[in-house]
Amino acid sequence: MTYKERMQYLIEKSGKQQKDICKDLNYTTPTFSRRVNGINLPKTDEIIQFAKYFCVSTDYILGLSDTPGPYESRTGPLSEEEEDVIMIYRNDPSVFLDLMKAFQKLDKSKQLIILGKCHEFIEGVSWGNENDNGNSGNALPSNGTEGNKTKHSVAAESAVL
Repeated sequence: MTYKERMQYLIEKSGKQQKDICKDLNYTTPTFSRRVNGINLPKTDEIIQFAKYFCVSTDYILGLSDTPGPYESRTGPLSEEEEDVIMIYRNDPSVFLDLMKAFQKLDKSKQLIILGKCHEFIEGVSWGNENDNGNSGNALPSNGTEGNKTKHSVAAESAVL
């Protein structure tokens, strides 16, 4: 993958528009576009800035590694899930922080129950309109397990005991 392809991949993976990234990194759109497309190669400090922003190593940006693994933190490299959390935060920090603060205020047993319910929802959702019981305008998916315990809710409850 070329430098240009890597940068385009990172921009796409971030889920942000290029103009928003320009604003975050304090670039004009034309300057950033020239950097991304390799017309004007970035300076060392810009490569470091890109690596930190996209949570990848400078080696990945420069093509010295095919693993986009993030730069090392004090606790080691970030997992894919941690990278996803960072990207969610960057897309809407206020909502993310409010949610995290509320979650942290809960006691451990309630946190585990919520995590179990999240797993249930994610694994069992049906986004189609089949069997919607006439609620064709219903925006919420159904997992068909309302009122039933699943392996995740049982596991979460067991962990609390």
